[in-house]
Amino acid sequence: MDLQSPLTQQSRPEYFKPKVVGLYEEIFHVRKSATKRKRFWQPLFLLRPDQQALKSILLEISADELLRGHLPTQDLFIQATNYVRNGEKPTDENALDTLIVFLENILSKRYPNPSSDSVNVLAGLEDADGILSDFATTLEASIKDGRTLDIRERAVQAVTAAVAGAYQTVLVSYFINEDLFAALMKLVQDAGEPNGVFAPGALLTLLANYNKFEFRNPYQIHIEEYTNEAVLRKAGEGMSSACNSARNAYVDIQDDIPEGWDLNGTLSWVGLGRFTKKGSSAQHPALNEDDLKVALTMQYASFVEMHQLKGGNADTWCRPTSEAAILLSVYDFANANQAFRLCFSSPPSDQPKQAAPVDEFLSFGSYLTQNAYRSYRAVVYSLVWLLITRLLLEDIAAAHCLCNGEMVTKVRLCRQRQPLLPAATSDRTRVAILLDVFVDGINHNLKRHIEVDFYIMILEPMFRAFSYLRESRARIVYHWSELWKSLIGLLRFLTTYANNIGLLPGAERLADQLVGILALALTTGGSFLIDEKSYNDLFYKIIESGDLLVKFRDTYGISKRNAAANMEVLISVLGHYQALLEEKKGRNPKHLGTREINKLIKEGFDSLSLQTREGLDQWSRYREPEYKNLIKKVTRMVVQDMKTLMAERTA
Repeated sequence: MDLQSPLTQQSRPEYFKPKVVGLYEEIFHVRKSATKRKRFWQPLFLLRPDQQALKSILLEISADELLRGHLPTQDLFIQATNYVRNGEKPTDENALDTLIVFLENILSKRYPNPSSDSVNVLAGLEDADGILSDFATTLEASIKDGRTLDIRERAVQAVTAAVAGAYQTVLVSYFINEDLFAALMKLVQDAGEPNGVFAPGALLTLLANYNKFEFRNPYQIHIEEYTNEAVLRKAGEGMSSACNSARNAYVDIQDDIPEGWDLNGTLSWVGLGRFTKKGSSAQHPALNEDDLKVALTMQYASFVEMHQLKGGNADTWCRPTSEAAILLSVYDFANANQAFRLCFSSPPSDQPKQAAPVDEFLSFGSYLTQNAYRSYRAVVYSLVWLLITRLLLEDIAAAHCLCNGEMVTKVRLCRQRQPLLPAATSDRTRVAILLDVFVDGINHNLKRHIEVDFYIMILEPMFRAFSYLRESRARIVYHWSELWKSLIGLLRFLTTYANNIGLLPGAERLADQLVGILALALTTGGSFLIDEKSYNDLFYKIIESGDLLVKFRDTYGISKRNAAANMEVLISVLGHYQALLEEKKGRNPKHLGTREINKLIKEGFDSLSLQTREGLDQWSRYREPEYKNLIKKVTRMVVQDMKTLMAERTA
């Protein structure tokens, strides 16, 4: 007897849809009142979020659909906030992860009225103030006293998604009023690893720079008044870790570490290369200029394509990577907080030979400034990096740490293309390392339409370094001849391409600063140069330049400005030695041997009337309002970089 089952077999679905995805669709696609039920939200937040599925759903929804109010975005926002506030496992962490993706994608839409429309989508207009204040209060409590470190870090990400996504809108003002400073610094203090400082530090700097030129930002006040040196040092170490990550992005393209002496090198040197290990060559061969340019501009190619960022310049997305955003954090603390400048510039007091946070900052700056000409973002971040060095050198305590001969270290510097400075074979003072960065920055960014501000901001901290060395009479070991060659090379370049450069804003200021630093070195170099040879070499470079100095003076009209006295110092030295050469029957200095040159310079120095002009080494302290446009530019760039990092983490 054939008995047929009353059950019918259904076809197996192609894939099983996770329950949480079905709940997302019920929120945004079904459009019924089911989401109003209390029993709807608890299952949603008990399930681990599917961030990719939620992002895909939100990307399909237009700004117009959100503004019509048919979708329950307000319900999701309010309920997620409630579950975060309840602080129960696992609903709080799932609610935070949901909020991160939700805010990132909702606030990235293009609204007709960004400020009011973003508030309307999240909280409606009737009770917006109460809902958004509750949101800010809830996340502040989670950052400060969340039940785990992971929860606290996720809360920072949620606030970052809101602040970066709605920057320059009223939404940010709720976090200004709530004041997250204490919570963020407590998280910095409790961070387990240095890289845990990046997220709270970047969020703090976004809040601190929000409309700070329009009103007295409370975060700026807190940064200025903060005195806990242990936390400031930990913050500096975290910033140093971020600089290390940004530096390594350059190294990943081309590992340029100088070859040291090892067994293989020694065997090859003495003719026993057959005994060396096979396959021991460098993993990253040297790249030519074209290959290096292609590699540097590919950093965000896949990211741009994935997110369909159209109409932008590919250079915008090249190195430095988004971790460079930490430079604005370093700047904010270095500008406002004297204790931070000291902690950042010095190793621990009980371990003077240990690395200082500034070391990785210097290393990153070397790669950044050498490649500044490659993109707009590289230039802007380089200018901020140079501002920080100026702030450190204007602080007596920090400058002492940088120039102290007993605080020496080794720092990896960029050596990816010619010309190369001599590789350091021993520990050096940090100011010597800093001068190397300045020299490489000058040498590697020369082009007809140079970034005038970049060169001005290299010469400003260099001048302050010379001034401090002269005042403290700190004689540091350094290859001074390379620095003199670089400065004279810059002077020659400015003269050769004066038709292009002379029309650029700031060109006269750059010319004046260059003359000022050469005059300072000529008149006071004897007080800080390590030996007579270094001083003589500077005189030789001036003599060798010949009529170039006069042409430079006339081309840039220096005689009509305050820098005329400094220019006169250079011209008088040149004229004095030219007269001595005439006495030697018109001999060209290029045809003289080293011994004859040194003898001539010494003879001439004895008869040279080189008077130090009063105020020659004076400089004006940094004033932030003068650089308002730059700070606003870099703040906008940091906002975009934080959006990039948020998108990468949820990709």
